[in-house]
Amino acid sequence: MALRASEVTTLEVSTEIKDRIKRLNERLARYIPPRETWTPADEALYTPTDLFRVPLEEARGMQLRAIKHTFTRHYTLNQFYRSYCETRGFAPEDIRTYDDLEKIPLHP
Repeated sequence: MALRASEVTTLEVSTEIKDRIKRLNERLARYIPPRETWTPADEALYTPTDLFRVPLEEARGMQLRAIKHTFTRHYTLNQFYRSYCETRGFAPEDIRTYDDLEKIPLHP
């Protein structure tokens, strides 16, 4: 007898999702860079089994490290963006906490 969707337990859904993600990761493995080359942005993308079920504090920590790394890279390698940030008095060392992320100068 098949279960209706409303009768499927959270554990069964969780196992089903993990199985689907595992199969997807196996198919996409050749596109994922080797773990030893991962940046904080790669870690945020590839470490969680399910991006939608990461505990909030853990997700914020990964997000902070990923954005700080990426911002520092753009700031260092892009003279235009560095000048843009300097004009606004903002540099990579100004990112210390999650709340500092909203201070990052953005441009369209």
